[in-house]
Amino acid sequence: MDKIERATEMLNDVLRRKINSPAAYVLEASPYATENDRPVVEAIEALHATAWRHAEEAARQILVLEGVPYSGSYDPVVAESNYLSVRYLLGRLLARLTEDICLFEQYRDRCGVPEARQLLARIVGEDKAHRDRLQALREQLETERPGAKTHAH
Repeated sequence: MDKIERATEMLNDVLRRKINSPAAYVLEASPYATENDRPVVEAIEALHATAWRHAEEAARQILVLEGVPYSGSYDPVVAESNYLSVRYLLGRLLARLTEDICLFEQYRDRCGVPEARQLLARIVGEDKAHRDRLQALREQLETERPGAKTHAH
């Protein structure tokens, strides 16, 4: 397999993971969310918008490489989110996002096509920014939780 075929294969995996972003399923599931959870919901909405943009960019890059964009099949794992609280789903979303970041870093480091490597690097950077924002919100929610320790011993 040459470097263009490898890059196309990696980008198709990015496309599949971004189209099947857990953020989309969390939003579609209408999770239980309180007014205090609104910043989390907004951060998930932003992640979803970025995931769709990344999918479009990956598809365009695949076409530039004269490949065929293929998003793969529906991923049932990310759809198991109906009727759960947004706070619970946030943990699952962060786990998947962290997994994707690690994989995309490997792709970036192994990619032999400069334009595709640059796209992968940008995707990793933007995903890390979303992860950091979601982690900060999660920590904030934990400190606001009833019964949480609010003073140092």
